Amino acid sequence: MTQLIILVFVFLTTITHKVNSESVQNLVVSDITTISIRLTWNLPSVTGTLSYYVFISPAKVDGTSSEITTSNDYTVDGLLQGTTYTFTVLLFVDGVAGESTQVTANTLSDAVPDPPSSLTVTATTGDSISLAFTPPTVGVYDSYRLTYTPSGGSESDPITINRDETTYTIDGLTSDVEYTISMVTVSGPGALAKFSTTVTTTATPVDFVLTITGVSGSFMLVTWEDLPGSYDSTKITYADESDPTNELDAVSVGGNQAFASGLSPGTAYIVTQYTVSGGNKNAVVIQKQYTKPNPVTSHSILAVGENTMTISWSDPVGGNEYYRVSYAPDNGLTPESNDVVDGSNTFEFEGLDPGTDYTITIVTVAGNQESEGYEFTQTTLPGTPAGINIKSVNYTSIQISFNEYPQATNYLVSISPADSASEVYTSTDIRQHTFTGLIPGREYTVIVSSQAPDNPEDQTKTVRTKLGMSGEITYDQDNITPNIVVFSWVAADGDVEYYDVSIVSQDGSISYSKTVNPTTHGTTASFSSLAPETTYTISVVTAAGSGDSKVVSYPQTIQINTLPTVLTVSQPIGETYLLLQWSPIVGDFDEYKLSYSPSGGDPDSPFTVSKTTPIQLINNLNPGEAYLITLYTVASDGTELERGSIEQRTKPQPPSSITIDSVSETTSKVIWTGPALSSNVFDKYLLTYSPVNGLTQSPMEVPSDISKVVLEGLTPATSYTVTVQTISGTLHSSVQQEEFTTTGTSFAGYIIEVTETTLWIKWSPDIDATGYQIRVIGTNSIFLESGDLSSTTKSYTFTGLDSGIRYSIFLSAVGGSTITLYQYT
Repeated sequence: MTQLIILVFVFLTTITHKVNSESVQNLVVSDITTISIRLTWNLPSVTGTLSYYVFISPAKVDGTSSEITTSNDYTVDGLLQGTTYTFTVLLFVDGVAGESTQVTANTLSDAVPDPPSSLTVTATTGDSISLAFTPPTVGVYDSYRLTYTPSGGSESDPITINRDETTYTIDGLTSDVEYTISMVTVSGPGALAKFSTTVTTTATPVDFVLTITGVSGSFMLVTWEDLPGSYDSTKITYADESDPTNELDAVSVGGNQAFASGLSPGTAYIVTQYTVSGGNKNAVVIQKQYTKPNPVTSHSILAVGENTMTISWSDPVGGNEYYRVSYAPDNGLTPESNDVVDGSNTFEFEGLDPGTDYTITIVTVAGNQESEGYEFTQTTLPGTPAGINIKSVNYTSIQISFNEYPQATNYLVSISPADSASEVYTSTDIRQHTFTGLIPGREYTVIVSSQAPDNPEDQTKTVRTKLGMSGEITYDQDNITPNIVVFSWVAADGDVEYYDVSIVSQDGSISYSKTVNPTTHGTTASFSSLAPETTYTISVVTAAGSGDSKVVSYPQTIQINTLPTVLTVSQPIGETYLLLQWSPIVGDFDEYKLSYSPSGGDPDSPFTVSKTTPIQLINNLNPGEAYLITLYTVASDGTELERGSIEQRTKPQPPSSITIDSVSETTSKVIWTGPALSSNVFDKYLLTYSPVNGLTQSPMEVPSDISKVVLEGLTPATSYTVTVQTISGTLHSSVQQEEFTTTGTSFAGYIIEVTETTLWIKWSPDIDATGYQIRVIGTNSIFLESGDLSSTTKSYTFTGLDSGIRYSIFLSAVGGSTITLYQYT
């Protein structure tokens, strides 16, 4: 890498730390156009170097929100037409911020934008029209507005399309109806909006359908109707959905029919009908069709109990979407049941009757195609006499069956607490019952008393009805900030022990959860420490119990977006002040509050800021200190809502002074004192010197507890400039600098440029020299000579060096002195 060594002059800037109470006066707007507004104001009476920061809200079209000027006559351009802008002008005197002054004005909206350059139909289906459009080549616009009108009907409501879009699909249309589509460009908001002339096109959604019959695992027959329009022929192709570009031609059999063979079972194929004209083909109908999947051919019984059974089966050859499992008992007590098993080839049956034969059927399903059923029979284990079997549990009902008890004449079936259910007698022939009118989420005990001569003990079983799902989750937008969300939900029906509430960001990187007791906290919750401008999913589930016995309801969910961070720190960043600005917040509140505190420290006295002035200067801060600044809105009842926070350092102070000591031909000691304010916070010093032709590195970072450095390997009789500044985080202070000249003769050499393999040496002439000679010796034992150089030569380049090697350069004036330089390639 080439290092270019140049001489840098750095001038000391002194900032006086004081509070400036001056502000601009008589701030006036004039010369308003659609994209610019002129600002003028009176010059202040104070003396000193004046500068003005102009803050623009909302930002300009290019995103700029602040600009700097030294004139009291300034035109802000690049604005959006028909828009209300607030301009805040902040006066700086000798770099010290004063007070701000505001004015509001609207840009004009007279300019009518050009229309879209084109509007074309790219595709139609039975219920949609897809469009492509080209932006206008000239004119200012904010968005597009699209309407469509069916033949003989009324115009649709306007659809707003973002200015960055170039395509749009209209859905929900009616097949075989001609539509006129109109589009304009829009400039300006609301009643001030201006519309371009209209661009129109027409299209008719047509819904053509292929008839596909004779579907097996490897074959399908396609039949179609003649399509309208002019074309040479029709072509049918098919392709596996997983590889849609690999189209194969179906074999035509005449009479608008073609077949596809050699297909894979249970696989989705894309069947396309093309019209062909002059070698060009146009896709008119695109349809998906599954082949028939293969059936299951074997199974295993993994576990059998009194009321449960777990089975597995082999996956058939070919594809499928899912399995449908059905089972039916031979005792007539339990109706046939169907369950969908997706992504697995195992299934557990629950709520079965003991000692009962079950006929189980497994069907493979792919799209609208089903295999033949695979069927087998399995018997559950015998149960306890009069034992209770829970068949199904819902929100307000529990269905049970119970086993036969020998010699029982009848059974007394009851539930506790009774709620709206009552005791029921049932005959020995019907050993099942459904309790209704129950409360969601309540724990019940089912009791079966067998009426028999030996008076057997009652059989009992405890079961909880399904937990009621919480109602809709709602939130007030005023309670959403960049870091906090507050929300509520409608209480679930029935008994509720507690709610499990969680929030997770869209990318999963942020996740929090909490338990809400409805007795003490109702149905409201909040989460803080969130990331700004992020989409979160909030989930509320009703819960009861704990550990293995815990049960939960289905979740109620909603998505919420946190607001963008509204706080920004405007430039310049001062040593003892920060200028805070934020986007105006809409909502029901009286004023802003701005609090600030050193990182990890106690907060200082907060600022109260008018609702109409989203800007605040914080003065009297510690140089180089990191501050946590938080913005709140304050309601009339004193309620505070956090709206955003930001951490920002102030600029550190420079060293107070620099002293040069012990100057020789090749060395110099640099000594400095720390910043003037004891409250200054900084991490380290940064020292530089120029020209950089010595052995000491430049720039050099120096720990904060060190205040002197010796510069070595300097050139005799050479003038140097040294600078020292402090660093706090990423912020650098202004510089302190000092100059000195090394002792010795005026004959001096410099390393001008260094690469990995070259050295470029330059020198100031020795007036008594009759010529020059240069020798280079590397630590790798390389020795090079320049040969005899004339007295008028002032530079020389050595090539073919090794990279990363320290070289000693001996520059000799014939008849004079020798200068020694050191340099790494």
